[in-house]
This record gives sequence, structure tokens and C-alpha cells, in this order.
Amino acid sequence: MSAGEGHSEGGAGRFSALAEDECRDLLRTHTIGRIGFAASEGPTILPVSYALHANRIVFRTAAGGILAELEQGRPVAFEVDDFDTQTQTGWSVLVRGTTDAPVDLRELTGPLPIPWANGIRDQVICLSIDSMSGRIVARED
Repeated sequence: MSAGEGHSEGGAGRFSALAEDECRDLLRTHTIGRIGFAASEGPTILPVSYALHANRIVFRTAAGGILAELEQGRPVAFEVDDFDTQTQTGWSVLVRGTTDAPVDLRELTGPLPIPWANGIRDQVICLSIDSMSGRIVARED
């Protein structure tokens, strides 16, 4: 097979960059995202329930769990997306930053996220946003 042979030209959509305020608006529409980090066991991506508080993404975890490693202040990536496979449209937002435990929970500007998983999830982790970018794929009709 030669280069390019057997490969599709792609769909009818096109990618466009999102402005930071558009990214923030999209982050506010969801409550589940994925956090990527270098865990003690190797590269890891896990879903988390989250809330956006000013310039922080906040999530909860169980003490002693793999996400509890993030309290030590680690560089992470955080991603949220939404895609429609029927229309081949969607968007994604990527946040990069550093995690830590909040000094004072009263610093947060809204309610804590409600975890989907059962059990005690009373360890709060904050991701301080260093950079944010996003893309949208829309159909060209």
C-alpha cells in the first residue's frame, strides 16, 4: 500500500479554535471531565466529576486513592468534550495546570462537585488553570 492509499479524505467538518471565554462557557455546561497525569503507576487518564470555580477546576476524591497523589502539586492535563457521531460535530477543551489542595474551602466560588462514585470522597483537589484551549468541529454546508 502506498502512502495515502486506503485513507479517507475525511468528513465534511472543519476544526476551528475556540477563544478562552468560549472554553470557559463550555466547561460550565458539563460536570464530568478527564484528568491526565503521571501517576506512580505510569501515565493515567481518569474521569472525574468537577466544578469550575473562577480560575480553578475542583474535584473530589477518596483519601488514599490514585487521585489523592495529585494533592502534592503535580502538572496535569484536564479535558472535556462533547461529540455527535451522527452529525460529526463537536468540541473539546484542554486545560493545563497544577493541582493542589485548597488552603480554605471558603475560597471556592460555588458548590463542590458531587461525585458519581459511591464511598467517601472528602479530599478536595483544585487544578489551578495555567492555560486553556479548545477546538470545535462544525460541518461546512
